[in-house]
Amino acid sequence: MKKENQIPVIADPFDPDRPLTSEKAAEWLGISMPSLYRLTSENRIPFYKPLGGKFLIFRRSDLIEFAYRNRVSPDDELHQKAERILNT
Repeated sequence: MKKENQIPVIADPFDPDRPLTSEKAAEWLGISMPSLYRLTSENRIPFYKPLGGKFLIFRRSDLIEFAYRNRVSPDDELHQKAERILNT
């Protein structure tokens, strides 16, 4: 496996397009490496394979979008939505 320092470094660490290694992506998401690899093998999370190799990189903006999928609404929000539908 290649080392992290072989990824092109972008000056701004908060740049949403900054490439992240698998280790950094898993850390950012708060999941284990096996969980991240499961997500990639199931094509449930966007990733890039430079030169088609085994080395994976992730864009922070893709991870942000992934993390905010499947929002679970709080009960009061659901009740308000139901009331609006019933009162229409």
